[in-house]
Order: sequence, then structure tokens, then C-alpha cells
Amino acid sequence: MVVEYLLPATVIGSSLAMLISAYRYSSAGGDRRPVSTSVSTSYRSMVAELEIRRDAVKKAIIAVIKQAEEGKIPPDVKESLIKKFERDLEEIERELKSLRLYAKLEELREEYEKLVREYEARRAKLEEEIRRLEERLKVRHGESRREEREEKPEEKEEKKRRPREEDDLEELYNEISKIIEEYGVE
Repeated sequence: MVVEYLLPATVIGSSLAMLISAYRYSSAGGDRRPVSTSVSTSYRSMVAELEIRRDAVKKAIIAVIKQAEEGKIPPDVKESLIKKFERDLEEIERELKSLRLYAKLEELREEYEKLVREYEARRAKLEEEIRRLEERLKVRHGESRREEREEKPEEKEEKKRRPREEDDLEELYNEISKIIEEYGVE
């Protein structure tokens, strides 16, 4: 008769001990410390850690309920464990809600920085292409300027000719006017 009560008590005790130790292990010691926000840890990894802790707490609640249904845990112990696990679950959910916003912000900043790096790389590439083309055009432009310089002396001669021709025409006109006045031809 003692064995009949001793064996279930031992099973219940060991089951509780395993559940509690598993929960403490998964929740970083079992005490209610807030999640540390070290600089080296990203918010996304902290969210992942909290999601694992949340899953462990949910599994612990399910295990307590199963143990209670099998009669291995008394109802009062079941209720106290479930309340403790639910409080821990609520705390984890609150932390998750906050950290998810920071994780999203972190993700957006990384995406922005990536975009800026890609933009700067593309900009540098385009500037290099522009510089090369401008150098090639300067060489060609320099050749065309030489051609212009060769044409410029011709233009200067034409410019010199024009005033002389105009002067010549004026002189011719003046002479014709004198002849007409002298001979009276109208």
C-alpha cells in the first residue's frame, strides 16, 4: 500500500521537477529578468529568442495540463503553474510586441543603408563612364578646334576682303557720280 502511494508521488515529483527545470533553462534561469538589449545583439535575434521562450512556455502549459489530466499533478499545483506560466507568457508577449517594432526599424535601416551603398556604387560607375567619354570627346573636340583654327584664317581673309570690297564699291559709286555730274548724263 505504501508502494502504491509512493510510486505516483515520485512520478509526480519528478515530472514537476523536469517541467520546472526545463522552463527555467529555456527562460534563462527562470527568474523574471527583462531581456537584455546589448549593442552586439540585433533586435531580430532577440525577437527570435523570445519566440523560442514563448514556445517553451506554451509547451510547458500543455505538459502541465496533460499531467493534470493523467492525474499526476494535483489541481491546485496545476492552477498555480498555469498562472505562473501565463504571467510569463504575457510578459514575453509584451516584450515581443515592443521588440518587433525595433526589429522592423533595424531591418528598414539596413535596407536603406544597402540602397545607399548600391546607389553610391552605381553613381561612381556612371561618373567614371562620363569622365572617360568626356576625355574621348576632348580629344575629338581638340581635333575639331584645330580644323576650326585652320578655317579661321580663311574667314579673316574674307572679313578683310569685305571691307575692301565695300570701300571699292563706294569709290566706284563716287566716281560714277562725278562722271554723271561732269557729263550731265541722267
